[in-house]
Amino acid sequence: MYTEDNEMAAESRELSVATDAQYRRLAGYLSLSASTTVSDADGVRETTYRLYTMDMATHRLRPEWIGMSTDECSHLGCTAVLLNSFTAGHLVESGRAGDHSNELAKAMLDAQGFVVRRD
Repeated sequence: MYTEDNEMAAESRELSVATDAQYRRLAGYLSLSASTTVSDADGVRETTYRLYTMDMATHRLRPEWIGMSTDECSHLGCTAVLLNSFTAGHLVESGRAGDHSNELAKAMLDAQGFVVRRD
């Protein structure tokens, strides 16, 4: 439920984050993107997923293609799930996933009330 107290708390957090950022240095940056195109000829939807990491020496973003899907779904949530899934797979394949990343993902799902069983 959204209340005026929630709005004031959010504004307070934004201010403290902005203030703290002045006294911190950027140590790493990454971003994810998904872009969907629809073919005019046959209506096929293709979504391309990318991971951007910053080279901290030059402060330039390096894009990496991490996957592509052909789908009929236009739900933002489905695109986000696929984006995270492709990213996780790409990091595992490239050897950049930490040993504890699976445990972190499971803990986050548990916190949201999802039950994950490992067979």
